[in-house]
This record gives sequence, C-alpha cells and structure tokens, in this order.
Amino acid sequence: MKKICKLLIFVILTQVVIVCLSGCSLKTKKDNGDVVYKKDFGSYTVSSGWEESKTHSSNGKYFYVKEGEDNEERPNNISINEGKNRYKKEEHMQFKDAIYAQLARQVSKDAVINASGSNTEKGEILYTFVIKDKDSIFKQYYIVGDNKYIFIYETVFNKDDEAKVDEVALKMVNSFEWND
Repeated sequence: MKKICKLLIFVILTQVVIVCLSGCSLKTKKDNGDVVYKKDFGSYTVSSGWEESKTHSSNGKYFYVKEGEDNEERPNNISINEGKNRYKKEEHMQFKDAIYAQLARQVSKDAVINASGSNTEKGEILYTFVIKDKDSIFKQYYIVGDNKYIFIYETVFNKDDEAKVDEVALKMVNSFEWND
C-alpha cells in the first residue's frame, strides 16, 4: 500500500511539473507592487499598475497593458519576446546595422527613426530605435545575446502617456536577465 501511495504522489507531482514547464510562467510580486516574470528566455520586472494581456499574449510573445485596458481598442502596450539571428554577441554592430536597414525600408517616408546604443543596468548590450510618425511613437529595444536577442517593443498611441510607458518599458529592459 505504501508503494502505491508513493507512486501516486510521484505521478501527480510529475504531471504538475510537466504542466508548468510546458508553458506556464512564474511571477513574483515585489513589496512595491511590481511583478517579476520568469519566462523560458529570462526574467524581467513589470511596474505596478500594469498586467500581462491575456487577450494578446501568445506563442512566446507577451504583451503588457495598463491594468483594466486589456480590451481597449488601441491601448498603449509593451511586448517582449526572444528572437534568433545569425550574429554572435561580439558582432552586435552588424546586428544593429541590419535592424536599422530593415526599419528604414519598412517605415513611412514621413516617419523619423532615431537610434542609440548603450548597456542595460545589468550590463547587457542594448540598442534602442525610436520611430515617430504623426499618429504614434514606437520604441524598439534590443538586448543582444549570442545568436539571439530580446525584443521589447513599446507602442504609444496616447502621446500624453509617453513618459509613463517609457518608464515601464525601461524597467523591463534594465531588469532583464537571461536564463542560461
């Protein structure tokens, strides 16, 4: 009887672990209300007052919106996902040039693109691209790894909220840590 009970407990625990590892993410709330999300590619902090969008997040791309705005037609939002590429970390300048060239081909002729390079607070290589047109502001943050990158994409439809959305996105950028 003891062996059967142990076997049942083992089977149940194994199923719980498999379910969690196959897609659920872990999140931890900090004392100030910020939330630390742990995904397959790494962890990052999202500011208090923002939530993961159940409506728009899927397939390894996670969206964050201000609490209560998940069902709005055009909410300010921030997404994060991991991408793969052919560039080693030390080839980050070529990676940046490729992204800039792609953006230049994609944006409207009236849009303005500004680019900068720096490091995150954790010391990771960071490239930031800001695209402004008459209606919206888009900010793209690329955290560079070996043959991979983290892409944090900030979309601001209500320009009055730009500073607050920037703050939330930069918290995600600066708190990001790779899973190794």
